[in-house]
Amino acid sequence: MDQQVESGFTLYDYYKIVKKRKLVFFVPFGVIVFLGMWLTIGQPKVYETSAALIFDQPVSSTSSNQEGLQTMIPKFQEIARSPDLITKLVKTLNSSIDPSVISSNISLRLDPSNAAIMRVTLQGGDPALITKILSGFLPLFVEAAEKTSQDRLDGIISYIKDQMRVVQGQLQEVEGKIKEMQEVQRLISVPEEMSGALSAEKNYQAELTKMEFDDRNLQNSIDNLKRRLSGGKSGGEKNATFSTNREVIVMLRQQLTSLEMESMNLSMVYAANHPKLREVSEKIDFIKKKLSNETVRAYADSNVSTENNEVIRVSVEELVKLENQFATQEARKVFVKEQIQQCEKSFLELSNKKQNYTALMRQQRSLEQSLSSLIDRHNSALIDRQAAGNKISPLSQPYLPAFPSKPNVRVYLLFTLVLAFVTGLAMVSLAEQIDTSVKTPQEVQMMLNLPVRGMIQDLSKCNNYVPQNRDPLDAMLCTHLYPGSKESESFRILRTNILHLYREQPFQTFMIASATECVGKSTMTANVGVVIAQAGYRVILVDTDLRHPTLHKKFRLDNARGLTNLLTGMPFSEAIQPTCIPRLSILTSGPLPPNPSELIQNDGFTDVINFLKSQADFIIFDNPPLNLVTDSLILATKLQRTFYLVGMGYTDRKEVQVSYDLLKGLNCDIAGVICNRIAASEMGGYYYYYTKTS
Repeated sequence: MDQQVESGFTLYDYYKIVKKRKLVFFVPFGVIVFLGMWLTIGQPKVYETSAALIFDQPVSSTSSNQEGLQTMIPKFQEIARSPDLITKLVKTLNSSIDPSVISSNISLRLDPSNAAIMRVTLQGGDPALITKILSGFLPLFVEAAEKTSQDRLDGIISYIKDQMRVVQGQLQEVEGKIKEMQEVQRLISVPEEMSGALSAEKNYQAELTKMEFDDRNLQNSIDNLKRRLSGGKSGGEKNATFSTNREVIVMLRQQLTSLEMESMNLSMVYAANHPKLREVSEKIDFIKKKLSNETVRAYADSNVSTENNEVIRVSVEELVKLENQFATQEARKVFVKEQIQQCEKSFLELSNKKQNYTALMRQQRSLEQSLSSLIDRHNSALIDRQAAGNKISPLSQPYLPAFPSKPNVRVYLLFTLVLAFVTGLAMVSLAEQIDTSVKTPQEVQMMLNLPVRGMIQDLSKCNNYVPQNRDPLDAMLCTHLYPGSKESESFRILRTNILHLYREQPFQTFMIASATECVGKSTMTANVGVVIAQAGYRVILVDTDLRHPTLHKKFRLDNARGLTNLLTGMPFSEAIQPTCIPRLSILTSGPLPPNPSELIQNDGFTDVINFLKSQADFIIFDNPPLNLVTDSLILATKLQRTFYLVGMGYTDRKEVQVSYDLLKGLNCDIAGVICNRIAASEMGGYYYYYTKTS
């Protein structure tokens, strides 16, 4: 439901809200417009003139035109506002103007359409004076700017030379390191050496694997020979036999291993027929013979029988040969492992040298490129310095401004109007949010879920329709005094709805109840009674507001007798008063009692209602507001119908809801809602046009 209502809220609805609260809108709107115009007109007029300078930068310049100007604009701005230049300008013009005024109002900027053009702008209150000042300023500025440009180029050249010296020193240092590594460390053949070290390591690994396999075979052969030689002796006897020569054999084997290692190391350095190699080889042969003799003697002494001496001798010689071969192989294994470690170490060293060499070569190339770039910049700067005679020249002269640049009246007024409009809308929105009253019949219908039986326009204009001396009745009785008005037509529409309900389910007594006062309840009751009487029905209006009765004032009747007299025994014919309107009678309140609620609660009041039913077709009761006293709630329980009156823009939502809940709690028959004080424009376009023209 909320989504439907929100989607139906059109721009015209906003217009109606603004129109309803036009005072809230137009007061801040007018204030802001007035202040904006006052501030705009009150501002002093400022004129502006400008001239263009072209920046003739050579094609061979070290930077583009835009980059050069962007770099120099802050410096040019400083030159333009320098005290020396401004003072010289004032002396040249023989003017008494304050130099600080010129300095604060002159500015330089790049032309957006051309990166080689610079615009000089001067502002002031006298158009002729600022044109004269800017005309004298241009040649002085061009002279100072060209000198500054030349000084800038000299600084650039000096800076580039310093950078070139630094780069050349670094390049010489790097080239010296590269030469040292090439000559001393022979890094030219590093890749081949790394490949050779890696290949040698692989060969040594293969040799080591083969020797390990051969060691296992030799060990097996040695073990078999030892078992065969010791086949006839017990372990104790064998140990005793070998104990004598064991130390000698162990010592000889250690010497043999040491000599084998020495021979292998020497073979890596010297040729095969070198004296040192021959000397070591002779020592190895000597140790082998001695070891063989000692081993044979040990095994021969350990065998008692001499029958097998020859066999033992042959076996021992074979054993010695195998053990010597095993010792040589073990020495070779140690040597090969050392060579593998040496290859790995050599490979790592060569790899580090290669990385260092590569880094130096890369650094050399980078420095050479930097030096080449610096040389190009130096040459370009020298060319620029030679061609720097006319780099800045006037492109256009200052013009005499015809209109002030500030204030921009159009922009300021447009901004003021927009600000005033937005502020007015904001104030209307704020007032609408603060206002908690019911504003539209649709809102009442959604809140109470009741049908709207009538929409009555605001009757405040009825005083304009009816002259005060035309009729003694109250001017608000528009249905009688001015029956052709649009207000009277809205009451006739309400009458049609009431009579339609009457035909569906007949009733005689009803009242028009409101939550609060000042919503036109008594006026509504009086006009409804008039239009029903005009339709041919007999109507009696009963004023049950026994605290502040007003119904007798509408019809200019005497309130000396009325309802309270009827309740105390006065005859009916004396209590009811006729009016000037046919078929309409009034039962006024009469003298005000001290206990209104008790009188209405009394059974005698019920008898009065029943008697009145026999005297008229409709009996309409005027009553106090629901939220103030209990009289209306008691009365609502005694009547057949109740119409709920809500004043648009006058009745608070909470008060409407509270009163409605009270009536529902008493099981009163609420026939619908009557909306009062609705603007004529809210009644519908065709209806408004029709009643207006009629």
